Amino acid sequence: MTFALVDRQRLRAAYTSFATGVTVITTKGRDGRAAGMTASSFYSISLDPPLVSISLTRNTPSFDSFVGAEEFAISILSVEQSGLARQFATPAEDKFEGVALERTQFSSPVLSGCSAWLVCRPERVIDVGDHSLLVGEVIATRVHDRPPLIYHRGTFFGVADQVSEESDLLRHRGAMVGFIVECDDKVALVPDPYAPSGLTLPMARLAGGRTNAEALAVTARRLLGERVEPDFLYSLIDINDHLTCMVYRARLREAPRGGRLVQWFAADDIPWDEITSSAVAYLLRRYVTERVVDQFGVYVNVGGGRVATITAEREWVPGPAAIPEEQDEREDGTHALHPGADA
Repeated sequence: MTFALVDRQRLRAAYTSFATGVTVITTKGRDGRAAGMTASSFYSISLDPPLVSISLTRNTPSFDSFVGAEEFAISILSVEQSGLARQFATPAEDKFEGVALERTQFSSPVLSGCSAWLVCRPERVIDVGDHSLLVGEVIATRVHDRPPLIYHRGTFFGVADQVSEESDLLRHRGAMVGFIVECDDKVALVPDPYAPSGLTLPMARLAGGRTNAEALAVTARRLLGERVEPDFLYSLIDINDHLTCMVYRARLREAPRGGRLVQWFAADDIPWDEITSSAVAYLLRRYVTERVVDQFGVYVNVGGGRVATITAEREWVPGPAAIPEEQDEREDGTHALHPGADA
């Protein structure tokens, strides 16, 4: 019997194999601004005294707000709140935009519609590895009769009593969009919100918009904090057993302003051991290779996977003008039929 070496990528895969509930922890900093983040590393420590803990990455922007707060709240998300889980896991100037809050006597925001919530007083902070455990004493709680949200291997789902295998797969399969964005010959990577200290491409569920192009632009703006113009679909990949991502090549419409958690890496400096998904790592390696010759392909991992090479770009002209008026002879001697021709 052989065993895989314990590298960062395999370790993350092992961690996310453990199904957990999902929480959003919230507080108000000393400046009066609300802070929040998604956390699946919530643990009940003790009933007497009532203690719980949350694991925090020390380089997260809201770290100081939580460890220096007089209180913080833990909202245990319900099955219908996967959108909030992603919203609070994605860097944004105001994560609370459009979020309904439950009215309580406490200063820390509590998310409306959750399965349960707890309000805690920080008891101690314990540094462990690249994280810190924030231990809190529970001072108030409320439980609602709502089924919980579950996180497993990179996706969210609910618990059902009895479902068929087919309906289970259809219900749990999710779709996202991602972006390969370059600036000054560097590629944008962001912290993976679901893996400790890892990196990935900017990815999220498609935001609303009047057209697909507008929805892509809005989603990219939320992820990167920059005006981004998607060029074309680059790859369709399965991130894991439940999640498919449509990855687009894109370019910045203006110089980056910074101030986000976006990190830019030259091709030779990409930290491959920090890329959390093997599918994303493969995609990036292919992109680095193709950009050298400036000839890209569209990859779809159906079956063994296939790449369709793009030899040139041209603007699409809708209507009859987009269809050749004459037959074009192919290399094998056959002809392409023009409109109105019979096979």
